[in-house]
Amino acid sequence: VHLAALERAVLPVAAARVPGGASHVQQLRRLGRELATALHWMDRHLTGDGRTTAWPADRLIAEVREVAARHAQAERDLIAILAAVLDGGELADLARCYHHASLAAPTRPHPRLSWRTWRGRLAFRLMARIDALRDVFDSRPVRSRVSARAASALRDLAAIPSAGDRAGVPAKPAVAVARGAAVLS
Repeated sequence: VHLAALERAVLPVAAARVPGGASHVQQLRRLGRELATALHWMDRHLTGDGRTTAWPADRLIAEVREVAARHAQAERDLIAILAAVLDGGELADLARCYHHASLAAPTRPHPRLSWRTWRGRLAFRLMARIDALRDVFDSRPVRSRVSARAASALRDLAAIPSAGDRAGVPAKPAVAVARGAAVLS
């Protein structure tokens, strides 16, 4: 969910607004594909896919952890740059956009799909519906967890100081983002 929502909501803004944003976004997309691939194979292993049953689970877990750590660090770096570039209103809008994208995102990894362009938007919606159906069949209560995590992400974004906060300007943007999290959750 997070990778798809990040791709749909945050990365286009970062590419457009961050100095050198294209290279940051390209790196994060590459790491996102690596993470989605690792998560995909972990999911296949856990669901008993015959192609993965002989694979050692500890190797899969280690790979997911390693790639997730690299992705998380690159993401934190990009978010810090975005917080410095965007004003409070833009941060709040970005947080809301991310929140809405996460509520509509596919719930399983799809490493070979891109969520960009009109085809990507269509794939995003189609895979979200297919994943929701699979979640029902697998008795996975994903949507309630996603909603709670999306609200938490909004609150986390409120903790990142904006450029105005660092310049001694009162922290109104962070308060607005926190209020948005309460309203949207």
